[in-house]
Amino acid sequence: MTNGTLFRYFLKRHLATIMWFLLGIAALVFLLDFVENSGLRGAFPASRSSTRFSSP
Repeated sequence: MTNGTLFRYFLKRHLATIMWFLLGIAALVFLLDFVENSGLRGAFPASRSSTRFSSP
């Protein structure tokens, strides 16, 4: 009886840790992408999001 309960407890804790880790990695990727794209837009004074991908 206690083996199943203990297993479920550790499984829940393990899955929660994995979820928070992946969420943290996703947040870091989002922030790095945001900062990189913000720096790119700042390099071109007349750039807009619609003209960013067109050739000059």
